[in-house]
Amino acid sequence: MNFARNFADDLLLPWEVDRIVYLDSDTIVHGDIIDLFSTRLDKDKGRFFAHPRLCKQTNDFWFNFRNSMVSRTLRPRGCAINAGVFVLDLVEYRREHVQQTIAKLIENHERSIKKGSRGLWNRGVHQPSFALALANYSQEVDARWNVGQLGFVEGKREAELRDALVLHWNGHRKPWLPKGLYSKYWLRYAIPLPAPPGSMLVGSCLAGSVEMDAGG
Repeated sequence: MNFARNFADDLLLPWEVDRIVYLDSDTIVHGDIIDLFSTRLDKDKGRFFAHPRLCKQTNDFWFNFRNSMVSRTLRPRGCAINAGVFVLDLVEYRREHVQQTIAKLIENHERSIKKGSRGLWNRGVHQPSFALALANYSQEVDARWNVGQLGFVEGKREAELRDALVLHWNGHRKPWLPKGLYSKYWLRYAIPLPAPPGSMLVGSCLAGSVEMDAGG
């Protein structure tokens, strides 16, 4: 499912949907999503992709800067793009053939790995390929629209969680799992589900019935 966002233009443009807000399934929205949807995209400068400014991870964590395709597009200490929350103009996305660019980047990465090189990125596939393909078309929005790392970083300040416009549990410790982090923020919205034999209930949220990419 992580790659489904790459095909948003194919899925939605036939229905005359030309702009989207994308949210990973491990998010909770506290802000008015219309405010995010209404972000002014600076298309005069070629910007049609907006993402929250997140600087807790930098590009050198994700990417191999010995690769020329990476080094001519990104700065090593630049803030990494997280693909879990964003605004996207689908008309421009298609016009710039971004879907095809993502596919070519993945092909180049895999070809490089087969030749014994490190490839374009250090970890993952869907996240770095999407970020690299859209980096030159991106602009930033308020970081509160993606208060993340909730699935692997403990000790987050209550004030940061309280002020978040979107909470994002990227990481392995999803809030519906027995050892999930910050579960109280998730479970207040959980929908009770009947438990099949052998499953485990966490509060009112069914755990163990859905597998998700832990990196998302």
